[in-house]
Amino acid sequence: MEVGLFSKCIKEQIGDLGQVAVPHLGIFSTEFVGAGYSDKLTTINPPYYRVSFLKKDVSSTEGNAFLCRVASEVGTDIDQAEVELGWCISRICSELEGSKVCALPGLGLMKANSKNEFFFISSEETELYPEGLLLDPICVKRRSEERKPEPVATAPAVPEPLFEPEPEPQPQPEPEPQPAPEPASEPEAAPLPEPAPRKKSLAGLIVLLSICALIVVALILVYICQVDMSGLLDRLLYTQEELELLGR
Repeated sequence: MEVGLFSKCIKEQIGDLGQVAVPHLGIFSTEFVGAGYSDKLTTINPPYYRVSFLKKDVSSTEGNAFLCRVASEVGTDIDQAEVELGWCISRICSELEGSKVCALPGLGLMKANSKNEFFFISSEETELYPEGLLLDPICVKRRSEERKPEPVATAPAVPEPLFEPEPEPQPQPEPEPQPAPEPASEPEAAPLPEPAPRKKSLAGLIVLLSICALIVVALILVYICQVDMSGLLDRLLYTQEELELLGR
């Protein structure tokens, strides 16, 4: 027996009886959930029945109704149906002990915790509506929201400037740097003639004037002293006795 057929049998019988006792597994039952608003108060959800599970050791006698449903689906007698159901439940329990989760198509998820305690999570497909009526959720809106016109997005008026903005100066392209021209070689200036040494000529003139002045002074002195010079020379050249002899 496949898990999909097992889920189908539970879903069909729970819709008719409101409770299904599965031998050696537990009891699936329905809980009534009344109509109510959604979290944002914008939708009214219709009433429905939510499927829950309780792990329990169910005997074959308590689960006889479910065995009959399985036998009719498989096409065998109750004893063979119980064997087929036992194999299916063993696979479900092994999967729960290994991966801690087992999917029941069209019904929900069977899960197990660390203590291997089984629990069931119902899916939206198993929401059973009362009296077999499929009611759809109703979307509602508040009257204030309906009457309130939607604001039209308009662009804010831009005040006209009092003065016309001056155009921003456009950046001038920077000129590419050009190589600086090499300076032209200046012609060498011709050497100027050296001036005549004035200091040397002036010193020579002074010496010459000094010699002339000395000569003049010497001549004057000789003239003045020429009378005495002769006597002086005699005294230097002759003795007194010789001078007496010479009559000088």
